[in-house]
Amino acid sequence: MLVKNNYNECLTNLACSIRKYFELEYNHNTIDYIDKILDEYKPKNVVTILCDGMGSNIIDRILDKDDFLIKNRLSSITTVFPATTVAATTSMLTGLNPCETAMLGWNMYYKDLDKTITTFFNSDKEDREHKLLDAALIYNNNHMIRKTIMEEINEKGKYKGYKLFPFSDDAYSDLDHMFNIIEEKCNEDGMKYIYAYDTEPNHSMHEIGCYS
Repeated sequence: MLVKNNYNECLTNLACSIRKYFELEYNHNTIDYIDKILDEYKPKNVVTILCDGMGSNIIDRILDKDDFLIKNRLSSITTVFPATTVAATTSMLTGLNPCETAMLGWNMYYKDLDKTITTFFNSDKEDREHKLLDAALIYNNNHMIRKTIMEEINEKGKYKGYKLFPFSDDAYSDLDHMFNIIEEKCNEDGMKYIYAYDTEPNHSMHEIGCYS
């Protein structure tokens, strides 16, 4: 099956619609039907829950036509290229394409360091403990773009941005915990953007395959 990315209706464009709503600059087209929803309802809370690897092909194969995600699907959009966790999530976090962020894959060869680096950890690929490599961090900061929509929102100060991950110092413990945090944040005063990331089903598919 041949799949072509639609760079007028992909993760980057969805992120740009969010950037537009929160009065941030954006470099790519927004998605008109998302813009219309945001303009019509003017929500106090905008929440993105990104379930890594949960694409339309998998949803259509696994779920029934009356299941919640099928019945409530507004539209299918494409990911970016390359369709890796690092590239796709960074595009959703920034509103930029992978060729702009330079975040292309889980492991990347850094020519200046002559090392293959695990990009999200800034560690040597061979280091199973993912110990921070200062030279990799400096290289990443100098050459990659990872500043998130939430960070930009908070810098401007007019609205609030939050991000939730199952890893980090303030990680959520499970999906129920993630949903509870989202609900708490939504009940707070002020307009805000909440981005939550979950490793499933990508994590399981790496272990047991995408057709299991």
